[in-house]
Amino acid sequence: MRRGYPLSFVFSVVVATAAFADPTPVGVLETILAPDMAEQKIAGDFSYAGDPSVCSPQYVNQLMYQTFVNQRGFELLDDLHTDAVGTEPLCGYEFGFYNLSGGETSAYVTIYDNDAADDAPGKILAGPFTIQGLPSGLVRAFYAAPSGVIDEDVWMGVKFGQFRGTGLTLADPVLFGFSHDLAYDPRVGYVNLGPGGLPANFVMSVTSHLPVPTSTSTWGFLKARYR
Repeated sequence: MRRGYPLSFVFSVVVATAAFADPTPVGVLETILAPDMAEQKIAGDFSYAGDPSVCSPQYVNQLMYQTFVNQRGFELLDDLHTDAVGTEPLCGYEFGFYNLSGGETSAYVTIYDNDAADDAPGKILAGPFTIQGLPSGLVRAFYAAPSGVIDEDVWMGVKFGQFRGTGLTLADPVLFGFSHDLAYDPRVGYVNLGPGGLPANFVMSVTSHLPVPTSTSTWGFLKARYR
């Protein structure tokens, strides 16, 4: 399901006066309504990820809008509050994006330490992972992680090689875990999306290695639901 709004790309700094438990965003990243197009699903090589039947989704956000942020080559991060219990080995990760540049793009994915209050991104827990040759269009990409860990609270950051017309797809509500209505732009700090109160959440998911398979929330189950 895709939902869209007639928006354009603008960046503006706003001053927030209210006090919140979570960080107060200092800017607004405005979004772009994408043309309607079929989604392309890409899955990377899982041969080195171990037995995928013992990998479980710990954060899943897939109910996408027909809307994205034109990142212009800069990294954009979302707060992922996962269902992990303590520190767990990262099994796989996923991100969704629009690439309207007309050519291929690369992507760079990094997972950073976070906390329940969404402090600024801390040390790197996984990545950076580099993916080359991603196609143009509406894309959802799944990759196994050769290394790294996740815990209950992480930031997941993605940046793209294409400067023009390329960025993360908005999605809400979260299906596994949860995410606050904010994102993090290393250029300025915490940001919201707008106008119109769009949720500052993106198509992302992470899975972890577990010692025993679960009955339904397995990586195979997660992949099957997107076919």
